[in-house]
Amino acid sequence: MRRVLFGIVGVIAIGLGLWQLGRGIGELTGSSDGNAKVEAASTAARKAATDFAALADASQTSGLPPRQSDPTVKALLDTVFDTGVLHRETLTFDDLGAVNEWLGAVPKIMTVYTLAGTGLTDIQQAANTPGIEPRLDQNLVQFAPEYGRCLDAQLTLMQAESELIAAKLGTDPAKITDEQQKQGLVKFRGGLNMALGGTLSVLALPGLSDAWRRDRLVALEAMAPKAAPLLDAADAAALHKLALDLAQSLTDPDVQAGLKRFAAAFPS
Repeated sequence: MRRVLFGIVGVIAIGLGLWQLGRGIGELTGSSDGNAKVEAASTAARKAATDFAALADASQTSGLPPRQSDPTVKALLDTVFDTGVLHRETLTFDDLGAVNEWLGAVPKIMTVYTLAGTGLTDIQQAANTPGIEPRLDQNLVQFAPEYGRCLDAQLTLMQAESELIAAKLGTDPAKITDEQQKQGLVKFRGGLNMALGGTLSVLALPGLSDAWRRDRLVALEAMAPKAAPLLDAADAAALHKLALDLAQSLTDPDVQAGLKRFAAAFPS
């Protein structure tokens, strides 16, 4: 399989993208008087992520993070990853802050599985740690069940944010009169692009099963038409090409077809 960017590159892109996306949301949000059920789910997810991180405190050295086969751990992960309320409830722009705080809980889980056994506690440290890439790649494969759920939740939450922003502000920063909101949308767009590109890059990692990739493509395909209008032309074209390059490098027909459908949502 021809090597497409993956492993450390994809993981760091996701982390940086979520950080920039969160900064953008901070400049976009106004009222915090949103849907009480969404706020409650967000609060519960953040607490569960904190409790999980406490259970995983020694995993960066032991290499043994808590697994979802443990009922206690599964209950915490289910609380973070169950995004069903976003589909059951009607969301408004006032829910954007709660959704973004929920999204901020997901990297706490991703970081534990990514950095297990590395001695590191910060994803960005990995970029400056020589020789760490094989261990990160190994972790993504070894902990693929939990990491995949992280990606699914991340994509679903970003999709909800994209829909709320587009409905309230449109998709073109040039048409927004409030300067803070304009800058917030620019940051959100950049973070969204990095996170999506990083997710595609992770899918290229050898050792991951095609079944795992197919599962991730469900959320990726749902996200694509919501994200595409928010990205600038160059970023959309780059995602289009990355998805097609990845499809060409893989062999499973269903994975290839899903990646091509994802690519088709982004103008080339």
